[in-house]
Parts: sequence; C-alpha cells; structure tokens
Amino acid sequence: MLKEEEATRQVRLHALRAEIEHGATSGPGISGDQVFANARKRIAGIAAGATNR
Repeated sequence: MLKEEEATRQVRLHALRAEIEHGATSGPGISGDQVFANARKRIAGIAAGATNR
C-alpha cells in the first residue's frame, strides 16, 4: 500500500512540475497587482449582474 501511495505521489508531483514548466515558458507574465485588479473587475461585474436579476 505504501508503494502505491508513493507511486501516486510521484505521478502527481511529475504532473505539477509539468504544469509549472508550462506556465514558466508560456509567455510573459503579468504582475500580481494586475491579476488582482482583473479579478476585482470580474467580481464586480458578476455582482452587478446578480443584483439586476
């Protein structure tokens, strides 16, 4: 059972590393401030739509 758990952990770790590598090489990033500004704008838009129902 421990071998199975370790194998599963290794598969998940490999997948996570692949996702990180993909993100790191997918193009220029944006600042954290911009990420949060975009998120706040989306949330405000969703909230405005919810109050119009």
